[in-house]
Amino acid sequence: MDIVWLAAMAVFWIAMVAMVAGLARLETPRRARP
Repeated sequence: MDIVWLAAMAVFWIAMVAMVAGLARLETPRRARP
């Protein structure tokens, strides 16, 4: 069951990082422009 728990946590972590990175990329250019 450890493998299943680690896999689920890894998927959740990757999704969270991808969402944060996507939001940062979308908001950065808008804030940089005056």
